[in-house]
Amino acid sequence: MKKMHSRELGLVLAQQLLGVEDLHYGLWDADLELKLGNLAVAQQRYNDMLIANLPRPEREVRVLDIGCGTGHSRIFRSQSAGAATT
Repeated sequence: MKKMHSRELGLVLAQQLLGVEDLHYGLWDADLELKLGNLAVAQQRYNDMLIANLPRPEREVRVLDIGCGTGHSRIFRSQSAGAATT
């Protein structure tokens, strides 16, 4: 059996146990109760905030995502804002 790296295990555990695709803490504010059940909502809020703050120039936007975990946030930015991500 192939040994799984601890980082890969963390990704799998987050996906399976928490039902989330992102590996960041999200964006929490006063109107969102701080509880595990709201983690996916907070993560989506964070992704939405990133999209809202990307510049909208006439030319293509490029975003470098370092340590993107599952890649879900990177894919979301590409699809939502048309940003070329690496």
